[in-house]
Amino acid sequence: MRTFAASTHYQGVDQPNDRILKEISTQAARWFLHAAGVLPIDAAVSLRPMNREVAGPALRVDQLLAPDDGSAWLHHFEFQTFWPNDMPKRVTRYQGVIRLENPDSEIRSTVFVVNPAGCPPGGEMLHVDGSYSPIIHARFTLVRMWELDAEPVVRGNDPNLWPLAAVMGVTADELRMVARKIVSLGAAEIEARFVALLGLRYDRARLAEILGEHPMYTREILKHSWVIQDFMKEGREEGLQQGIERGIEKGRVAGQASEALQILRRVLAERFPGLESMPELDAISEPAALENLLLDGVLKLNDRETVVGAIRKAAARYQ
Repeated sequence: MRTFAASTHYQGVDQPNDRILKEISTQAARWFLHAAGVLPIDAAVSLRPMNREVAGPALRVDQLLAPDDGSAWLHHFEFQTFWPNDMPKRVTRYQGVIRLENPDSEIRSTVFVVNPAGCPPGGEMLHVDGSYSPIIHARFTLVRMWELDAEPVVRGNDPNLWPLAAVMGVTADELRMVARKIVSLGAAEIEARFVALLGLRYDRARLAEILGEHPMYTREILKHSWVIQDFMKEGREEGLQQGIERGIEKGRVAGQASEALQILRRVLAERFPGLESMPELDAISEPAALENLLLDGVLKLNDRETVVGAIRKAAARYQ
């Protein structure tokens, strides 16, 4: 067990990639509880997703689950692409607010991290916040996803779990196997999740080396997973505005609002940290509306509250 001192450094919220893990954890909650060391995979208990928007100043956890067998515990998940220095402090805050809404429940928290860069060793952790009064303790578990054995996922029969192989302890042969299974399934959403998660771990050259000329990974499909990296590179070389416009054009050509939303969240994280996690962004479904919000709002406005108002105004049209 390790003790973490409080940190005030905020590195932003993982968007949109952590949303993929949230969706999978809703569809395969039992597997995540097993990976977190909470329940046996064959435990005779049903799970129900709870409202993830807990009380307090605009706090939304990544996942909150409760068993239906009368057990007095709740399990809270956070998904991170990289380990944020302030994660222990954030977990402490989440647990405190969840407890206020559920005073009779025990709160168990697990943080799943995708990328090893800067990540501490996994296992149970203890965070102590404060030195006199109040002194707040929070226990949680860190799971390093690349250390999880992918073999049961790759050879299993749950398609919702297959995309996770991209960020687990997978061999090249296993990665090829799961790619073939996903392609044969013909489910566009699962395929898209797999490609997106591959982009968190592998560059194009390494992926081409592993998968070869697999039809699923043509240049046209691969570019969606790396559209953000491409736009950032172009932004450095040609100027931020030109790079963003080119990235948006890629999204428009592909007919994917998700591309424009990824770019918008990335720019918000750079200019106004925290606003990239506003739930109102998910309501904006048209690429043109996202483009207008980015170019005429986020990039031109310098006041945080004005940007918040612009986002809410844009989202209101879809409600």
